[in-house]
Amino acid sequence: MSINYFAIMYLRERCIPSIKHNLAAIQQSIKAGNPIGFMDANSHAEDFFKVLLNKVYDLSLINLNKHGKNVVAIDLADETKGIAYQITSNNSIKKIKDTVEKFSKNRLNKRYNRLRILVIGEFKKRNELIKIDDFQFDLFQDVLTISDLIKDISSMSDPFEIESLDNWINSELNIRSSISKHPTHKDFDDFFERFLIDERDQVRLLLLAQPTLSDCREVFSDEYFIQVYNYYSLQYQYLVESDDDIKLHSLREKTNFKISTSTYSEIKSGQHNLPGGITSIHKKKALRPGKLQYHTVRFVEGDNEFGISYIIWVFINGRWVFFPKPWGIIDSIIELKNDSNVNRIIKGLSFLGLNKSFSKHHPIVLLSHIFHEISRKR
Repeated sequence: MSINYFAIMYLRERCIPSIKHNLAAIQQSIKAGNPIGFMDANSHAEDFFKVLLNKVYDLSLINLNKHGKNVVAIDLADETKGIAYQITSNNSIKKIKDTVEKFSKNRLNKRYNRLRILVIGEFKKRNELIKIDDFQFDLFQDVLTISDLIKDISSMSDPFEIESLDNWINSELNIRSSISKHPTHKDFDDFFERFLIDERDQVRLLLLAQPTLSDCREVFSDEYFIQVYNYYSLQYQYLVESDDDIKLHSLREKTNFKISTSTYSEIKSGQHNLPGGITSIHKKKALRPGKLQYHTVRFVEGDNEFGISYIIWVFINGRWVFFPKPWGIIDSIIELKNDSNVNRIIKGLSFLGLNKSFSKHHPIVLLSHIFHEISRKR
């Protein structure tokens, strides 16, 4: 089984639960009458779901209420594809029938081919048609729920689009470490003991632990987190595209693991028990202050103190995330940023109209990717 298969399979396994959790959190917060964060106003919810629906269904919806087109019964519309949406937390059948009636009475069905109602709440689907004049609404097909959204996202063919969607949702919700708990003994055992059981599972665990943009924002300062994320994305991409399978033969004789843990306060005071590189990150103001814990995991034989170390692991929002030796990445970012020759190359690429290449990766990261490819093919 190729590593590419593992990459695609576990990219889905990592991102879809995250998306499901975040959308369910929105649903529950609205149900409780306490909308979270940016969802504290209806217009914000409309904008959020406008972008989400556009990404999932390849639409070009606009928020009619923000374009001076306050239209009765609908909030969003794609004028080209002729589809309109209403976003509501009211899941009563009366609300739906009232919306359909207003849509028909105002002859919006002459302008839009289809009406869909997104219910941000629980709704029991039923096979029933609502017919008003020459317009009909299918309660099963045309009412969209959060569960429907999650199902359709899970069916998306491109796993990297799913990852991009997960990153965007995390960014919009502005998830911070305040909702992260410190790992328990069970959290350690459930995850790291699996490295010692099955070589194939080692591949799976590493891929599941790839940092997302949201993860990088938890750990690194505003100046660095996007560039760090891009570096790690490339690093894992090289791992996936390597001609050699991931083989952790060095762990075959290991029977146990040991953890070294430090907090940001301990790193700041110099009293931590992590490698010295973490101190350099703090001094360069690349580490985000907070209450996260940082861990070194050593796989050992028996009670030996020395073994194979994996550095650094962070437990973020119920998931283990692996940041391999981040001080090297920070040093590379700073070195390239201060290199006058690199800056001239960046300006030259921009002059040649290659700015679009920088949309997914910071230009410095893009250059490091180019240099890596050149050195790899020598």
